[in-house]
Amino acid sequence: MAQNPDPTPEQIRDECLLIRSTWTPAERMSRLRSDLRPQYTRCDGETEQMAAETYNWHHEQRALIQEQTR
Repeated sequence: MAQNPDPTPEQIRDECLLIRSTWTPAERMSRLRSDLRPQYTRCDGETEQMAAETYNWHHEQRALIQEQTR
């Protein structure tokens, strides 16, 4: 009997989870659909989508603040 070379849905899910677990917050943000990215309002009133680099900076700063308050 020949083996099926195609992976099962469970194997695909597990591999995808493994790959995504290595992503940085910035990489996760850059791979997110652009219409699902967080938005913010600039001081001039214009709405802008948050860039991946800004998102990564935000996470780094938050981690620093949390370390300082411990």
